Amino acid sequence: MNEMMSDFLLTKYSVIIIDEAHERKINSDLLLGILSRIVKIRAKLAIKNTGKIFPLRLIIMSATL
Repeated sequence: MNEMMSDFLLTKYSVIIIDEAHERKINSDLLLGILSRIVKIRAKLAIKNTGKIFPLRLIIMSATL
């Protein structure tokens, strides 16, 4: 969340891994919601071929989910 304050699209990252996603808390739910929107935005920008922004991959892991 701190990284998004300065760079909302997280352009420094190409892959983000969220582990223990089954631990449902408001902060983790907000993070997953915002990241899913960022994935869609970056996919659209990558299609436009701006050359600066590449698609973001979001990997969500959980042992029980």
